[in-house]
Amino acid sequence: MLFAAAITLGSFQLFSLQPLIGRVLLPWFGAAPGVWTTCMLFFQALLLGGYAYADVLSARMRPRTQALVHAAVLAIAVALLPITPDDRLRAAAEQSPTLAILLTLLVAVGGPYLALASGSPLLQRWYTLAPRGAATYRLYALANAGSLAALVAYPTLVEPRWSLGAQAELWAQGFVVYAALGLVICLSVWTCKEASVGDRGDARGPSPGDASRTPPAPALWIGLSMCASVVLLAATNQLSQDVAVSSLTWTAPLGLYLLSWILCFASERLAPRRVLDVALAVGLVWVTLALLLGPELGLAWQVGGHALALFSACMLCHGELYRLRPGPALLTRYYLYIAAGGAAGGVLVGVVAPAIEGLASYWEYPLALALCPLLVLAARRRGAAPSRSTWLLKHVTIPLAALLAAPALGWELRLADGAARLQRVDDHVIDRGRNFFGVLRVVELDRERRDAHHRALVHGRISHGTQLLARRQAPTSYFGPDSGPGLAISLHPRRRVGAPLRIGVLGLGVGTVAAHARAGDVVRFYEVNPLSIRYADEHFSFLADARARGVAVEVELGDARVALERSLRAGAPGRFDVLVVDAFSGDAPPVHLLTRESMAVYRAHMAGGGVLAFNVSNRFVDLEPVVLGLAADARLPAVSIADVGGGPGLDASDWVLVSDSRALLERDEVMFAESTRPRPRGVLWTDEHGSLVGLLRLTEAP
Repeated sequence: MLFAAAITLGSFQLFSLQPLIGRVLLPWFGAAPGVWTTCMLFFQALLLGGYAYADVLSARMRPRTQALVHAAVLAIAVALLPITPDDRLRAAAEQSPTLAILLTLLVAVGGPYLALASGSPLLQRWYTLAPRGAATYRLYALANAGSLAALVAYPTLVEPRWSLGAQAELWAQGFVVYAALGLVICLSVWTCKEASVGDRGDARGPSPGDASRTPPAPALWIGLSMCASVVLLAATNQLSQDVAVSSLTWTAPLGLYLLSWILCFASERLAPRRVLDVALAVGLVWVTLALLLGPELGLAWQVGGHALALFSACMLCHGELYRLRPGPALLTRYYLYIAAGGAAGGVLVGVVAPAIEGLASYWEYPLALALCPLLVLAARRRGAAPSRSTWLLKHVTIPLAALLAAPALGWELRLADGAARLQRVDDHVIDRGRNFFGVLRVVELDRERRDAHHRALVHGRISHGTQLLARRQAPTSYFGPDSGPGLAISLHPRRRVGAPLRIGVLGLGVGTVAAHARAGDVVRFYEVNPLSIRYADEHFSFLADARARGVAVEVELGDARVALERSLRAGAPGRFDVLVVDAFSGDAPPVHLLTRESMAVYRAHMAGGGVLAFNVSNRFVDLEPVVLGLAADARLPAVSIADVGGGPGLDASDWVLVSDSRALLERDEVMFAESTRPRPRGVLWTDEHGSLVGLLRLTEAP
């Protein structure tokens, strides 16, 4: 019971730390999907370090020495508490986000996390030395159960109830309890007779209940673990880009990943090969449609496909890993190889994939799913599996996996005039790129129709701005004359008397808002992604045309909120007459830009009578209640605007205008554009609390 309690609590602490520290770092780095991917890379690398430490300790030292060393590690880890990151490390975020995240995590949580990571394999190894320690692999299932409990508890119980500071304090208290349990176990190992403890473990060979029927297979251990890790991280990237960058979209895929470890290592009967082969085949078809159709599918259909493919792939990989498990003597080495595979997957998704410019997409996701059945087939052949367990895999699942090569290699399904057509992405892509902040493409469409011929900047599958090439200065996309920014700028009292305006825009897109500016106006864009700035300058002319009209256009690189806070500290508020909040990543809402604290920053930058225009257009998340909650909390009037678009290059969009000028919001033009939908109840997000629960649109987009 002591071993079980320590392992379960340690795993709970391990996986409750990940979303907690990710939430702390998210606003530092523009709420990009890469934040969680980089965090996972760090956690997997440190997990590998912890497993290597456990392996070296158990292989090179006698048990009493192991107990002394590990007791010292636990004591040092307690001394390194608390885990709150130093805000001074935020300065490196803009220069190198990946390096800054890794450095921040190493300084803030490196010591305690390493102690937790090494605890599970080391304690399991010590448990095998006990007379009843043969069923140690069930402790591994128990460890993953503790991890899963942490992931379920965080978004449902912990995050809604406690602030980030309180969460960090509770975590530190839990770690002290874990360290106390570990020290008791170290003491018990120390007091055991050296000979009776040391000789029994390494001499014992494989037993029927706790050993593999095949020789060790390090290459397959690494390959299967790496494949599952890549599928996990890439699926999380996809969901974060299309839905939201939040603890919910992080923990749900990770929860399925951990559940597969629990089921596979609890009993071989819980991972039936035939059922999983069929499930993966269905999941492959489903994900192929999701990647080809993109946002045309509803949220429930997209999430369902990704979840089925992720879970079945992980079950197959982890099921074969369990069947290829070694005897107790190689237990820590086995876990070390598994951790190495997980870390390799993290490096592939977090470092290698974004650096390959020729494949500017989340190509690693479909290719990892396609690779999964091939690795499983190799594992079954090594394990001398019956031929009937490979027939379905070879003749159905593997051929279906080839379907995933289409989106990975640059094909997509486009819907036009009620018909579906499969075409090469390169047929209309004139530039593309991928970096820490996601995948961007510049596309040119409708070349055959002069009035509709346009270019667009696409983030993932979501348009972030278009320009009509025949009417370059016409505002388009979500920023037409009847949109939130269009009304706020044209109806502002200063505009009506011919005075210049100061306009701030959070999120550059292609610079469309500059089309509303006149000579003498100042338009300052805040953009976190340097690739967006390059594409807006090279492939679109909104910024250049505005400058030619006498508009002062400024573009500041960096997270908008960080930049605005820095300006306030320097005593240089923007004094904006109109401030547009439109900083989206794919279709994901920028949670840290929609909180009470961010609202206070915006108000500090506003001139008297200024207007805040929030873009709440989103396929999957209802953001209108969030902005209405911010307005109510600030005691400011707000109006919801529904722009139907409809003209050339114009898209339907939803906005909320917030202002201390009630007269502007009561203008006839604003009232005419006001949304006719029932006004929802406001929801208040803060930096400490911000949940998507209750805001997701599970069926269809508006």
